[in-house]
Amino acid sequence: MNTTEILRNLIREEVKKALAGHSLNEAFASPILRKILIGIPGKNGYGSGYSKEIAQAFYNMSKVALDKVEDSEIQKMDPSLAYKTLKKNGGENLIVFYISEQDKANPYAKDSYTKQIKAGTLLGIASGDNQFYSMGWPKHVTSRQKSATMTPGTGDNLGVGKSGSGYGSTGLYNVKRVSEIADVAYVIDLSNLKDTKGTKEKIALRTSQKAGAVAFMSAKDFKNDNLKRYQQILRDKAANSPIDKIVLDTIGLVSDSIKQGVGNLTTGAYDSIIVGTNPRGREVKASDAANFLRQVLDDYERYIQYSKQAKEATANGIRSNYYSEEANQYALYLKQKANKAKTMDYGW
Repeated sequence: MNTTEILRNLIREEVKKALAGHSLNEAFASPILRKILIGIPGKNGYGSGYSKEIAQAFYNMSKVALDKVEDSEIQKMDPSLAYKTLKKNGGENLIVFYISEQDKANPYAKDSYTKQIKAGTLLGIASGDNQFYSMGWPKHVTSRQKSATMTPGTGDNLGVGKSGSGYGSTGLYNVKRVSEIADVAYVIDLSNLKDTKGTKEKIALRTSQKAGAVAFMSAKDFKNDNLKRYQQILRDKAANSPIDKIVLDTIGLVSDSIKQGVGNLTTGAYDSIIVGTNPRGREVKASDAANFLRQVLDDYERYIQYSKQAKEATANGIRSNYYSEEANQYALYLKQKANKAKTMDYGW
């Protein structure tokens, strides 16, 4: 079996066994974030204020790596206090989730149907300066769910309905009333998270290249998208250079750690599958390893592209070191990643 076939088989094995069926493209590390964006399982159906697009809408609006957000970065507040005080403390940069945690009656409702509010209901999402957020979609989109985002609005489609004043309306047409009904407010400081865990540049790169799965891509789509990309890389260049061997060894090493972690079902915080620890003593999740593999293939693809362009430039008599210098730079990145793979120095 030649090097190309070995590389292809390793990739296929890693994608099939590690990613499919074990949710390595898990979107949340924080149970609180999962709860406020998706709701409580079994209680997040019709009438709960949750729709399947909310998590994606928040992701697209915030450009924050949701899998890196921790519970400590989400503040739990009394809802009335949040309504009264946050507008004085950088409210425009804060996102507030108003949630009912117990069954109760809505005194503002206009009929018996909207009078009862169940536990686990998302009442609304607002800024710290008390402006509701609504969910919206750009024009001419191919995927409604993936393109959903959040913008200031009436708040009708984020949480319970808020517009109207007659029969069938909830009467919760402003943040003040929502805060009175809510049991808890969860506050996220977007400005802080964008600085520390922003993904705008990464998302732009993935979008332009269609490389890998974004946070809410299904396991099946994740597998198919990456297999196509990996196979295209292999078609572009035969694996016969030292860098190709480095990539092969790196993928083999990380794949083995994923297989071992998945096989042993070693779990850590938030029930994440653990594959080991990094030099700082922190747990390395299987999702960290899978992300690292994608980064390796990102750099490998660029190395191949620039190497190919350097040869073409030389053949055409073009005097420029640009392509060869870029190829050398990505070769260096790959060597550095190979060293990190040996010590699992790729966890968060």
